Amino acid sequence: MALISCPKCGNRYSNQLSACPQCHLDPGREDLERLKKTALRAFRTRIYHLKMFSYVGLTLLTAGIIWYWVASARLTVDPGIGPWLIIGMGTLVYMLIRALMIITKLNYRKQWKR
Repeated sequence: MALISCPKCGNRYSNQLSACPQCHLDPGREDLERLKKTALRAFRTRIYHLKMFSYVGLTLLTAGIIWYWVASARLTVDPGIGPWLIIGMGTLVYMLIRALMIITKLNYRKQWKR
């Protein structure tokens, strides 16, 4: 009994099974080129969504910087900790999303660029 990797979802399963237990793909009946096109489409969609969500982090970062800049321009108003929290959250969200994008790209290359 050997473990094989599903060409569609990447799940590892026994070669004695006729189909992948996770996505129910029967590798003997599927066209590999069609699977590659489907995987590429799913990969591009995932990267697109991650990029769009990373803009939320950039927006938070920019809003925090503008808040701090405007508040510090008025010498009578102390900006407090609010802008720093927004800047930190924006940076954290942006960096996490970028890390997810790198992981997604590495997983795609590992599975389909052999």
